[in-house]
Amino acid sequence: ECGCSFVLEGSGCYKANDLPGQQWFVYLDGASCEAPTPPSGSYWATYNETTGPAVDSCLVSEGDKVADSCCLGTGADLVPHEALKGGDSCFSLGPGLIPFSGCVGDGFAGYGENCVTDKAPFNAVDAAECGCSFVLEGSGCYKANDLPGQQWFVYLDGASCEAPTPPSGSYWATYNETTGPAVDSCLVSEGEKVADSCCLGTGADLVPHEALKGGDSCFSLGPGLIPFSGCVGDGVAGYGENCVTDKAPFNAADATECGCSFVLEGSGCYKANDLPGQQWFVYLDGASCEAPTPPSGSYWATYNETTGPAVDSCLVSEGETVADSCCLGTGADLVPHE
Repeated sequence: ECGCSFVLEGSGCYKANDLPGQQWFVYLDGASCEAPTPPSGSYWATYNETTGPAVDSCLVSEGDKVADSCCLGTGADLVPHEALKGGDSCFSLGPGLIPFSGCVGDGFAGYGENCVTDKAPFNAVDAAECGCSFVLEGSGCYKANDLPGQQWFVYLDGASCEAPTPPSGSYWATYNETTGPAVDSCLVSEGEKVADSCCLGTGADLVPHEALKGGDSCFSLGPGLIPFSGCVGDGVAGYGENCVTDKAPFNAADATECGCSFVLEGSGCYKANDLPGQQWFVYLDGASCEAPTPPSGSYWATYNETTGPAVDSCLVSEGETVADSCCLGTGADLVPHE
């Protein structure tokens, strides 16, 4: 880039071109060129524009994407966002200095400057909610706005924003309210339906109900902890907390039969009741509750008593009449007599 015809790269002593009456050598101090170690997550990279500026190829317009090396150049001062965020994506660095840094999608990190809001600090869903006029979304190194005497870059760690893979069936999604809370727009009253992304946010710990149910919809997680999770209709999943019953574990028809005072029915992500230090959500998989289509004529309906039994109210003495739903329950295998 400097237009040189004689080029050396490396570390150590090399023979250079002589001048009349002089023998020239050059020592290349590779140790002084070691790049800084990148921190985890997104970070700023700042250069002193006088004593240790970034290379000219990095000095593009604000917002332009540049080579990752521009965020790891010799002399760069690296400042991880997590060290200053305090668990909030819309945070304050001082009077009038409000940036945004957080995940805005699966594999996408977001960043914002020149933000104007009276709510900071809080956990915003994106830079727009933080009131930012300068917005970046993606992964990699970008040119940020400079401050006097400093050249600023920002590295967006999209890899750290990969959403967890949802398990099959209904599940809980829990967040650590200090180190990795849910975004503020998800923190509504218990029982309210929220965006599905609230059950799949970065840092969420996903616990499938099937792993703990043992084939029963009204089951125990320990002394005094009895939830309900099961199908309550065609395409409708049910969930219950604060359940009081001396029959658990058993396969209840709904949360009421399980004695639950907190009941949800539907499909999608809902705000559940929190535990100390944790923010809880529950995803109800209504799609897994679709009833089988009855065949024409008479038929048998069979259930696997271990992995998908009929609800207990259907398990009466042989020959007794039961609700038609007992012959169309989720998981039933229907065999037409014809």
